[in-house]
Amino acid sequence: CYMYDNVVFAIQPPTILIRNESGRLHSTSKYAYQFSDGTGGYFINGRNIPDDVFNKAESITKGDFVKEKNSEYKAAWYEILGQKKIMDLLGAKLVDERQLVHSNGDIENVSLWKTDDVFEEIDNQPFAWVKMVCPSTGTNYLQGVEPHHISAIDAIASLSPFKPTDYSYNYRA
Repeated sequence: CYMYDNVVFAIQPPTILIRNESGRLHSTSKYAYQFSDGTGGYFINGRNIPDDVFNKAESITKGDFVKEKNSEYKAAWYEILGQKKIMDLLGAKLVDERQLVHSNGDIENVSLWKTDDVFEEIDNQPFAWVKMVCPSTGTNYLQGVEPHHISAIDAIASLSPFKPTDYSYNYRA
């Protein structure tokens, strides 16, 4: 029930309500809330995203992404598509690739990727990611990093409490 000075709105609660870990409305695949009549709304991390913007994610082009002025829409597309698809969409290029030999003998391949384009919403800098492959499971991981890095080792170390010269482990948990 919503009460205002001259009017009261009484509605049924939604039949679907999806929230993230912070309790904000959030869904990257469907309405974050939906009523029994099928109406609803798209939300990404608590921000309302218009239907046409949400549904454009799967057909977005690099030109669409670069030209879009609304940073919340870009953030929504980033959430919906995921880092790998955004990297492909924006033409991220390999900047540096290294192989690390850890104290326990495990070999880890690490690479740093960046876009050529710069983006206003991140202070006119490129997007940057570090990609690592877990030596024990073969799982690929992709993490966003600050764009000032030029070394894959510096980039991956920035995600840990280690200095680049100390980035090594003795065992895996």
